[in-house]
Amino acid sequence: MAQYAESSGGRRSRSRVQAGRNVELDPVGELSGFPLIRCPVCGLARVVEGRTKKDTENHGRLFFKCARNAFPKLCSYYGFEKQYFQLLKDVGVVVVRPSQWAEVVNEEEEGSVDSPNGDKQKKTLEQKMDSVFWKMNVFFACVVFMFVGGVLMYCAMK
Repeated sequence: MAQYAESSGGRRSRSRVQAGRNVELDPVGELSGFPLIRCPVCGLARVVEGRTKKDTENHGRLFFKCARNAFPKLCSYYGFEKQYFQLLKDVGVVVVRPSQWAEVVNEEEEGSVDSPNGDKQKKTLEQKMDSVFWKMNVFFACVVFMFVGGVLMYCAMK
């Protein structure tokens, strides 16, 4: 049975204790909780995480970049959260089972306001609203027909 231990340093890191051996795993990011692996481009430094500060459409988004991607720019790796998560899946650091993936995708669609596919979310929301309005119209039509039918029945009984 594997157990995890956290270090008491500034950054969280994980180590797995298996059968008396201590196997060191990648450090974990404070903002995302994702493992910070070696840079996929240069392989010389670990990936670091941060939030964008410029007032653009990406303001406040979580990004990952190589620690050597600074001044001077010695490495070109830079990506946002989705790309980094896809990279972690591709290299096998993160394994997602299909039953869990549906939950992750649904939570992501509900909670992300600053996502790049905001137009797609807006369209799906509009489609849902149209569906609700259509159902309300059908309900009101049924109520009106029931009322008119009741009035006609009352008049016919007199």
